[in-house]
Amino acid sequence: MNFKNLISILFFGLLLFTGCTEEADIVPQDQSLNGTWNLKNLSGGFAGINENYSNGTITWTFNSQNQNIVVVNNNEASTQFIYDSGTYNYSIIEINNQKYLQIDNGEYGGLNISNNNLVIDQDIISNGVGADGFILNFEKIN
Repeated sequence: MNFKNLISILFFGLLLFTGCTEEADIVPQDQSLNGTWNLKNLSGGFAGINENYSNGTITWTFNSQNQNIVVVNNNEASTQFIYDSGTYNYSIIEINNQKYLQIDNGEYGGLNISNNNLVIDQDIISNGVGADGFILNFEKIN
């Protein structure tokens, strides 16, 4: 095989390899996500936990203009499952009509907003299906 043929095969192989990836679209920030959300329930994980939280225990405030989340976590026991209090950057990507929340450039889970309810499912991930993730159910405060 001569050098020209080898280069041609490598070139077409590279085109084939790079042409088969799914494109992730960074979507405009959803205005319905803006505001403060109360974590009502955290369930799942390897141990199968199911924790309910009272209003104000854990809140996430989304600001789509600044693309950040302010987390207030008043439950020290939950910090192994949920972010500590602080400010984090976020974005939303969409693949095949499914939205995914990314926090500080790491995928956090599938995102679903319906009326005043927000569900983040860590078993819904952009490159397949996760296992032993958590499902976070939020209710909008404002």
